[in-house]
Amino acid sequence: MTRLSKDRLLIVVPVVIGVLGLVTGLVLAFVVPRVVSDDWSQDAKAASAAAEDFVVTFNTYDAAELDDYRERVDGLVTDSLQKVIETNLDEAEPTMVQSQQTSRGVSVRSIGVTELDADSATAVVVFTFTLGSEGGQPTAVGARTFVELAKDGSGWKVNDYTEIPIASADVSAPEATTPGPATTPEAPQ
Repeated sequence: MTRLSKDRLLIVVPVVIGVLGLVTGLVLAFVVPRVVSDDWSQDAKAASAAAEDFVVTFNTYDAAELDDYRERVDGLVTDSLQKVIETNLDEAEPTMVQSQQTSRGVSVRSIGVTELDADSATAVVVFTFTLGSEGGQPTAVGARTFVELAKDGSGWKVNDYTEIPIASADVSAPEATTPGPATTPEAPQ
């Protein structure tokens, strides 16, 4: 009888270990990545949305309605960034009002979260907008911005932003003529 029990044990133990290994493998392959990526994906989407809201709001203004602009931006940024924006806006306001500067038509072309952890995120936003002023022709502008976000409760607020310079796409011919290959004077005939 003990011989039969040992034989069964030799068969049952590897089968049980194999089944447990298979179940563990399936859980690791299908359940864990979905749970992890869903959390990351949800945070990344929320951070992207906050970055997009900031870029659109920050770049949509009319010099005649700067109080409204201040209120709209205030809800999207941290207190420390709000102070910086207020200082910059206070300095620029007289010029903006005098020229009746406007910025409208913001269109986000692309956005991506480049870094994300539990309490901070960084996104890159590529967008276009139209600048205008009294008596001036509206100018379409393309821009890229790094937006640094901080977790604020269950949402995200912009903690800082950095504009990324865009190289000029001017491919016009140079004004001065460029010398061509040296020419040899013709020999007398």
